Amino acid sequence: MDDNNFILDHDKNIINRYGGKEFDMRMDIFPDGYHNLGYWKYCHKDREMASKSLLRKAVDVLQINRDDIVLDAACGVGQGTIDTAKRYNCKKIVGLDITPENIRFASLHNKEKNVFFVEDNTCSMKFSDEEFTKIYSVDSAIHFFTRNNFFKEAYRVMKPGGVLVVMDTIVNPRIMNQPYKLLSNNLLDGWCVPIENISTIVDCKEQLSHAGFVDIEAFSICNDTLKPACHYFLSYKHWQDAVKIEGIKETLRTKLLFLAMLMAASIKLIDYGMFICRKPI
Repeated sequence: MDDNNFILDHDKNIINRYGGKEFDMRMDIFPDGYHNLGYWKYCHKDREMASKSLLRKAVDVLQINRDDIVLDAACGVGQGTIDTAKRYNCKKIVGLDITPENIRFASLHNKEKNVFFVEDNTCSMKFSDEEFTKIYSVDSAIHFFTRNNFFKEAYRVMKPGGVLVVMDTIVNPRIMNQPYKLLSNNLLDGWCVPIENISTIVDCKEQLSHAGFVDIEAFSICNDTLKPACHYFLSYKHWQDAVKIEGIKETLRTKLLFLAMLMAASIKLIDYGMFICRKPI
């Protein structure tokens, strides 16, 4: 299979994983429109507040103003994109996602004149060079084919002096070692993670540098994101709610995935990174 066919197959897997019946179930479980892991430092057991806090932690760093043209890369159903536009009143914000159901839902519920939604691939965007002043991607780049390609594309479509913020799960290459093979198979297949995205936070920082970005900050926020999120999704309360909507089989599959993530995080096979960088003028 050549690279182009592999990319198409991966994109189809992502669309199947997050579209169709999966889309309907996610919207039933998370009607607020926020589907990220959340930033739990000040939110404790409130999932919706934690999810909104993760987005705000990313977007606040950008210091968006009324002259900015912003890209939300992998915007999901667009609620975060719309909320960001309302909060910062920027000139324009574009929410991009590869899943048709997400873009249809976002466009249908958008009433903001400065918000636009586009169905496209984050790793081969149809935008012109140097179109955006600020770009952010929250809890999605782990699924891109590849995350490194997204860094290069983000650099291309960003104006000089622009800022990129990425928050993402990081899967350490050690997970491919034989003792963890069952764990890695469960995570990579169940979560649509290309093997090319297996890296460390340091690796991602180097990829950003090779793409051309400068003033790169890269650090872990795993203890306030991935770990408490896993505890929440493994909780009895969430189990009760999920079974009513997804059924026992699908709920069990999801629980096993979060259990695998928690186990991997506890032995540092999975991390959660925050990346902040700038395109030089």
